[in-house]
Amino acid sequence: MNFKKYISETYSNFIGFSDSTIANKIKWADRVWDMLQRAYEDIGGIKGSGFRDKKDMIENIPFWKIFHKGEELIAVVLYKDARGRKLVAIGTNRSPQSKKILSNLFKETLKVSYGEYSGKLLSSIVKNVTYEKLEPYLLDPLYVKKLLDKEIYPPDPEKLTISDLETYNKYPKLHKYFYMRDFNGKSYLKICLGTPELFIENKTKIAGKSVYFS
Repeated sequence: MNFKKYISETYSNFIGFSDSTIANKIKWADRVWDMLQRAYEDIGGIKGSGFRDKKDMIENIPFWKIFHKGEELIAVVLYKDARGRKLVAIGTNRSPQSKKILSNLFKETLKVSYGEYSGKLLSSIVKNVTYEKLEPYLLDPLYVKKLLDKEIYPPDPEKLTISDLETYNKYPKLHKYFYMRDFNGKSYLKICLGTPELFIENKTKIAGKSVYFS
């Protein structure tokens, strides 16, 4: 499937905080917020900086990529600038079309952004991107600690939740890349994937070419 051809009819980028961009974010905010709350319901809904409420999301998440069919929201991916373009939230309507979109998105977004993944989302990435193609984008936890400037620590299988232990045991090849990080007073198993240091709306030299990432 030609990714660019496929998504050209179904996605919109809202980048920055111009009046027109804010207007578009306001238009989609209710649908995006509800979709993300469902996507992160296992941890009590989406929370943290930029996600205290819809207003916070509109004003502090600079890059929204929404996939839609007319007014129907199919999937959404949100990015921040944090030592590069960081994927901070992703949600879908769980339709067959959304699964195809994510399959193609994962193959593209690892080249121009990075993110922390776990659970079902990590399983979806591994399913759609072979380990050989994924390996160059796996980030060492020591580097991740500096990249995020957050406290992370090695996973202890005996202290993992049932869900995290299933993920840990499912991917032995990824064991050296797993780490634990605390969110809202709870510890979660994570892995960091992608390409840091490529910022939103920034021109960066890659292999001698100047590429615009949007």
